[in-house]
Amino acid sequence: MSKRKAQVRAGVDAGRGHHWAAVADETGATLSSK
Repeated sequence: MSKRKAQVRAGVDAGRGHHWAAVADETGATLSSK
């Protein structure tokens, strides 16, 4: 059995009055966005 590591990307937008974070998988699908 081979193990495959998941690859994810995370990004943060930290504005003066608004903050946003998002996480996407290797296909570009959004896993989390808050």
